[in-house]
Amino acid sequence: MSKATFAVRAPSLYLGLAATVLFAASYLLALRYSRRQALHARFMIATGLTMIDPVVVRLFSFYTPTFSHPLMYQVWGYGLTDFLLLVLLWRPTMRAQDRGVFLRSALLFPIAHLAWFTIVQGPLWTPFAFWFRSLPLP
Repeated sequence: MSKATFAVRAPSLYLGLAATVLFAASYLLALRYSRRQALHARFMIATGLTMIDPVVVRLFSFYTPTFSHPLMYQVWGYGLTDFLLLVLLWRPTMRAQDRGVFLRSALLFPIAHLAWFTIVQGPLWTPFAFWFRSLPLP
């Protein structure tokens, strides 16, 4: 891909990287809290929540009229994911201590989602994307 084309498409690199980091963090936390059933279950569910955005975006892009702005696809995908995280915080009930642990960990999702609409769409992301592209990955 040419540098000019990559510069235009650099923001899309974030989607895969963010999903990978959120999946790995959720999975590692599920392993860390494997003896606390309520936390372990929620963190395992959170690993699956990382797949909501790609599925929602593909469904909308194939089966609905085109949105007026391309960022609207992530509004729906990320919005649904964050809503389900809120549901996991309150239902079914869990101990207050476990809720606090899950809340602090679940904040990674909305922070990563907000970064898509702020940092990634600005001038700071493209230099990082070019740096990442230059890494000698296999």
